[in-house]
Amino acid sequence: MTANHFKDLVRQTLFQPGDAARQLIEFSLPRQWLWMAIALVSVLGSILFSASLQMSPPDAQSAALIPSALRSPILFAVLLFAGFVVFSATLFYVGRWMGGTAEAIDDIFAPLVWFQILRLVVQAIVLLLSFVAPGLVSIIVVVVFVWETYILVCFVDAAHRFGSVLKAAGAVILSTLLIGIALSVIFSFIALTMTEGA
Repeated sequence: MTANHFKDLVRQTLFQPGDAARQLIEFSLPRQWLWMAIALVSVLGSILFSASLQMSPPDAQSAALIPSALRSPILFAVLLFAGFVVFSATLFYVGRWMGGTAEAIDDIFAPLVWFQILRLVVQAIVLLLSFVAPGLVSIIVVVVFVWETYILVCFVDAAHRFGSVLKAAGAVILSTLLIGIALSVIFSFIALTMTEGA
């Protein structure tokens, strides 16, 4: 991919996200490349998070609320990797259940990896702006959240060929709810096991 192609893909992602997702899927990248990209994005995300904690350390009270898993860059990278895979797989199967026609999980992996790459770039920019123009950061974060949610929905719509952003939004919401319920059950089971063991 040349620099011009990269710029065009970024522009498409921002203003024509559906076209960008279809182009990424059509690249038909080898699955091992996608797995390596997921791992790389997870490591970079962990590094960026650790850097943000170092550059803007939380106060003692806030620091006590941060789970130990988030303080370990390696463990946090593993959690990011697992979270990405679980979310992608859930989107794939939920989308298929809702009538989507994604042929393989690669159709989800490819656009979502690119989505995460751009998120990392934006997060790095926001982190730098927090020192240069802290008053603008809260506004930028809200705008970015809304825009990236729209892009994600369009990516899912393109991957599953729904032809409806509302249906794609439903798939994203349902996937998120299912993962939340599963995590709640797992954590409740762990807490119950620890209580009985004590």
